[in-house]
Amino acid sequence: MRFAFLEDHGVRVAALSERTEGDFRFGGAGHERIERWAEALGAVPNGVVRGEQIHGTRVVEVELGDAGRGFANGPPFPATDGLATQTLGLGLVISVADCAPVYLAAPDHHAIALVHAGREGTRNRAAAQGVEVLKRAYGASPNSILALIGPSAGPCCYEVDPDTVREWTMEGWPADGRHLDLWETNRIQLEAAGVSPRHIEVSGICTICDGRFHSHRRHRDGQRNVALMAL
Repeated sequence: MRFAFLEDHGVRVAALSERTEGDFRFGGAGHERIERWAEALGAVPNGVVRGEQIHGTRVVEVELGDAGRGFANGPPFPATDGLATQTLGLGLVISVADCAPVYLAAPDHHAIALVHAGREGTRNRAAAQGVEVLKRAYGASPNSILALIGPSAGPCCYEVDPDTVREWTMEGWPADGRHLDLWETNRIQLEAAGVSPRHIEVSGICTICDGRFHSHRRHRDGQRNVALMAL
């Protein structure tokens, strides 16, 4: 799945793999499959890079010399759930299966960031940290940043236990009964970080019930989708 909202504004590729394209979990054959898929999109002449992903909020800046980290060129960035770059043709990669991929682009500064925002990452404002890195590292003005909240567990299906709901709502994040709303929570956080409401798009596709994507909640088979972003 490609996202024209970003690709029409200078992003070479903003994409999310679908179930029919295979299992893109990190490790072994999954790494080769991710690299082949990214190459087939014609988007990453300088390779791909990933972080360790621990459901945290750390977003790191990557450059040409980091190409292949997490794949054939050394270990991934440790304890990292978001990547940012100004390097053309370097693919930022995150793994998701119900967690939200948040794509950020600062067209005026030729910079992008891709953030893994599951329940804990969202709760702790991981997407807002991506905005902060684009601002601090590349001089981007938050109100010029474009943000896309990609397919993920939707408020229609993301049911959790009462204690989790209580903790979530006590922090001011939206829920409907026992259903958390990752989409609206990330949107609220992006706005609070200075992103214009006009520059935020929510895909509105629930990975649990839509059927086009791997879903931890629905399938529990360990298979993953991969989100890719490159300039």
